[in-house]
Amino acid sequence: MPHKFVQEDEISGKKSVFDINIYKWLSGYLKPYWVQFFLNLLVLLIITGINLALPYILKVGIDRYIMPSAREIVGNYNNPKILKTEDGRNFIIMSSISSGKVDELKKKGIFSKKSYYYIPKPKSIPKGLHYLKGKGFILIPAVEMGRLSLKERISLRSYHILKIRQLAFIFIFIIFINLFLTYAQEYHLQKIGQKISMSIRKNIIKKFTRLPVSFFEKNPLGRLVTRGTNDVNALNEFFSSVIVYVFKDIFMIFGILFIMYRMSLLLFYIVLGIFPIIIVITVVFRYKVRLAFRNLRKRLAKINAFLSESLTGIKVIQAFVQEKRTKKKFEGINKDYYDSTIRVLITFAVFRPIIGAIRSIGLAALLYFGGKGILSGIITFGSLVAFISYLNELFQPIRELAERFNVMESAMAASERIHKLLNEKEEISPPVFIKTSINGHIDFQNVWFAYNKDEYILKDVSFHVDKGERLGIVGYTGSGKTTLIKLLTRFYDPDKGEILIDGISTKNFNRAYLRKHIATVYQEPFLFSGTIKNNITLFDDIPEEKLKSAIEVSNLSKVLKKKKQGLLETVGTGGSGLSTGEKQLVTFARALAFDTPILVLDEATANIDPETEYLIQDALFKVMEGRTSIVIAHRLATLKKIDRIIVLHKGKIIEEGTHEDLLKVDGLYAYLFRLQKIA
Repeated sequence: MPHKFVQEDEISGKKSVFDINIYKWLSGYLKPYWVQFFLNLLVLLIITGINLALPYILKVGIDRYIMPSAREIVGNYNNPKILKTEDGRNFIIMSSISSGKVDELKKKGIFSKKSYYYIPKPKSIPKGLHYLKGKGFILIPAVEMGRLSLKERISLRSYHILKIRQLAFIFIFIIFINLFLTYAQEYHLQKIGQKISMSIRKNIIKKFTRLPVSFFEKNPLGRLVTRGTNDVNALNEFFSSVIVYVFKDIFMIFGILFIMYRMSLLLFYIVLGIFPIIIVITVVFRYKVRLAFRNLRKRLAKINAFLSESLTGIKVIQAFVQEKRTKKKFEGINKDYYDSTIRVLITFAVFRPIIGAIRSIGLAALLYFGGKGILSGIITFGSLVAFISYLNELFQPIRELAERFNVMESAMAASERIHKLLNEKEEISPPVFIKTSINGHIDFQNVWFAYNKDEYILKDVSFHVDKGERLGIVGYTGSGKTTLIKLLTRFYDPDKGEILIDGISTKNFNRAYLRKHIATVYQEPFLFSGTIKNNITLFDDIPEEKLKSAIEVSNLSKVLKKKKQGLLETVGTGGSGLSTGEKQLVTFARALAFDTPILVLDEATANIDPETEYLIQDALFKVMEGRTSIVIAHRLATLKKIDRIIVLHKGKIIEEGTHEDLLKVDGLYAYLFRLQKIA
C-alpha cells in the first residue's frame, strides 16, 4: 500500500482547532507535567491579580491620601464609617463609598455639596485656619486648604505624606515581586514547552527510523523535515504561550470589567459601550491578518524554492545563457511576495490606528464624564485615574487573545500533521528475530513486486547465489535491478514469492540484523559531514587492524596520502571537498570495514573517473573475495571475471551465464557489450 502523506493545505486550521482527537493526543504529552502546568497557571493568576491591583493601589493613594475628600451627611444615612465632629455633625469619607452608591445617595440629598479635606492626627494646626474638629482628626474646607502656604500644608498633612511614602514602597515591592514571579513563571513554562517539544521531536525521529524507504521515496523530504522543525516549533509556541495565557487573558478582561463596575457604574457603561466595537474589530483583524500571513508564507515558500533550485542549477543556467529568463521569472515571484508584504502592512496600518482611535475616544469620554462626575462629587479623582489605566490595560488581553487564537490554529494544524505522521503504519510487518549466523546463500523464488498495483516491476524472478559466489546483474534502466537489492535488504517485501537467505525467509529476519550482514555500495555515494574516518566507521567501534585493512584493500590509502590530515580530513555535507570517485572509495572502505558476508555493489563504478576506476577495479575482486557478491553494473567490462551474470528485461530474467557464454548467445547482453565497446 503506497503512503499518502498529508499536505500543508489538506488541513484547515479552523477544523483542527476543534478536533477532539488531536487534543487527546496532545494531552498525552501534557500528562507528565499537569501538576507543573496547574502551579504555573496558579502563579500566572497571582501575577494577573497583582497587575489588576496596581491601578487600584493608585486609586487608593489618590483618594485616601492625596485628595481625601469628606462630605457632611444631611439626610438619613447609617454607615459604621461615619465621622462625628465635636459640634455633633456627621461626615463620611467619600472614597469609602462606591461611586454607584454615591450617585444614589446624592440624588436622595444625603450629602452636602461642600467638600472637606480629611486630616487625621494633625501635629500642628496653622493659626487662623477654619476647621471642624473630631476625635483624632480635623476637617478643613477645600477653600481654606488653598489659602495655606506650602510649608503649612506639608506640616499639616505629615500623616498623609507618611502614608503615601509607605504606599510607594509597597507599590515598588509589589512590582519586584511581580517581576520575580513573572520571570519564574515564564522560565518554568518555557522549559516545560521545550521538554514537550523535545519529546515530540524524539518520537518523530524514532518514527522516521522505523518507516520503510518506500515512505521517503513517496514523500518530499523538505516537508518531512518541516514536521520536526516548523511544526514542532508551532506546538512549542502553543504549549508555552497559549494554554496557560488564555486563562490569564480571560481573567484579566473580566477582572478589569468587574473592578470598573465596582468603582463607577457611569464610567463602566462608557467602557462597556466601546467593548463590543473592540471585539468586532479584533475578530475582523484576526481573520484578515491570518489570510494575509497565509498568502505571505506561500509567496515566501516560492521564493525559497526558486532560489534553492536556481542556485543548485546555476551551472546549467549559465551554460545555457538562461540568466535573463531566470531573472525575469524571479522578478515576478519577488513582486508577488512584495505585494503580499504590503497587504500585511496595510492590514496592520489600518488596525492599529483604528484601535488607537477607539482608545482615544474612550479616553476622551472618560475624561469628560469622569471630570463632570468629579465636579459633581459622584466620582473620585482616583477612580478616574484608575479607569484610564484599566482602559489601556483592557486592550492588550483582547488583542493577545486574537493572536493566541491564530497561534492555536497553526499549532492544531501542525499537530494534526505530526499526529498523522506518527500514526503512519509500516508496510512491513514486525519481523521475527532469529539469532543465527549468516553464511550468504541467497535464493529468489518466484518473486513478484510492484510499487503500485497497476504494474509489476519484477515478474516471477527466480535465481540462486551460492556462498562466496559473485553474481552480476545487467539490464536496461527500469528493468528491476535496483528493486532486487531493495527487496534483499527488506526496504520492501515481495508481493508474491519468497527471498531466502541460508534457507530462511527474509521476512523472518529482524531488518536491522539482516542489514548488518549486507554491505551495500550505491551508485550515488553519500557521506555525512565530519571526518573521513567517521564516514568509514559510521561511529562504530571498528578495530584498528580491520580499519587499516579496509583502507588498503579499497585503495583509499592512495587518496589519503594526498590529504593533509589523512583519515581525520574533514568533509562537508554530502562529502563536499572530495571528488565523486574519492567518495566512492570511502564507501568501498566502509563496506569492507563492516566485514559482512554479503556484498552488494549497485552500479558502484558508474560515476567514477578512469583513474579512480582503475583503483576500484584493482580492489574490486579483493573486496569480493570470500563474500557472496551481487554486482549491478552498466560498465560490462567490470563483469568479465564475475562467476555468473543474469540479464533482466522488463522485470524478467531473459539470459543467464558467464560473460563468455552470454557473448556466444548473442542476445541482449552481447548487444549491450558491443555498444559499449564501440563507444
